[in-house]
Amino acid sequence: MSFDALKFIEITGYIGTVITSCCFLPPVIKTIRERTTASQSLWMWILEIVGCTIWISSFIVQAIDKPDEQAKWLPTIITNCVLWVSSIPMLVIKINNMIQAKKRNISELEYDNILHWQKRQVKN
Repeated sequence: MSFDALKFIEITGYIGTVITSCCFLPPVIKTIRERTTASQSLWMWILEIVGCTIWISSFIVQAIDKPDEQAKWLPTIITNCVLWVSSIPMLVIKINNMIQAKKRNISELEYDNILHWQKRQVKN
C-alpha cells in the first residue's frame, strides 16, 4: 500500500472517531442535565462499559506485544475511551434513579416525571 493510501486510511479513522464520539455525546449531555433515564436500558450501559473495557484492554495488550503498530489502532482506542468515559455517568445516573424510584415505591418513569416537574418549578 502506498503512503498516500495509508494516510487516507488514518485520516478516515480519525474522522470516524470524531463522528462516533459526537453522536454519542448529545444524549449523554441531555441525561446529565435532566437526570432522566426511564427510557434507557440499564443493560445497554453495562454492556457498553464492558465492551469498551474489553476493546481498550485488547489494545493495551496489542500495544505491548506490537509497539510498532500502535498508531493504526489509535482512532479506535480514542473512540472507545470517549465512549467508556461518557458511559460511566450515564450508568451512575441510571442506577441512582432506579434506587430513588424504589425508595419512593414508584416506577422509574414516575420518578422521571417528578424530576421534570421539579425542574419546571425551579425555572418559574
